[in-house]
Amino acid sequence: MRDYIAILFVFILQACVSSGSKIELSKAALKVKASMSEAPLGYIEIGPVFGRHGGDCQRGDREEAIKDLRNNGAELGAEYIRIDSVLAPDLSRECGYQEYTIRGVAFRAQAPTLSR
Repeated sequence: MRDYIAILFVFILQACVSSGSKIELSKAALKVKASMSEAPLGYIEIGPVFGRHGGDCQRGDREEAIKDLRNNGAELGAEYIRIDSVLAPDLSRECGYQEYTIRGVAFRAQAPTLSR
């Protein structure tokens, strides 16, 4: 019986220490740049975009949240994302709010206008 309790404890501990799943960048997201700097001149705003990683007992990772942000931006047709806020996991608890959340604004390059 003690062995079963020990094994159960190890599984619970692994779940709380786990860094969460890895996020793959989509082909379109490879072209999306994310930065805390203003969008380049001539880019127009598309709208808000979020990236998340982790949660519950799975500790979030900043780089994985940025990948999620870029994937979500690519779905909107973004070429650039200005990162406005970063909410890191609450590391004061072993198994609590562990999500990494990044909020930004998606932009795309303005199409050149044809002069007549």
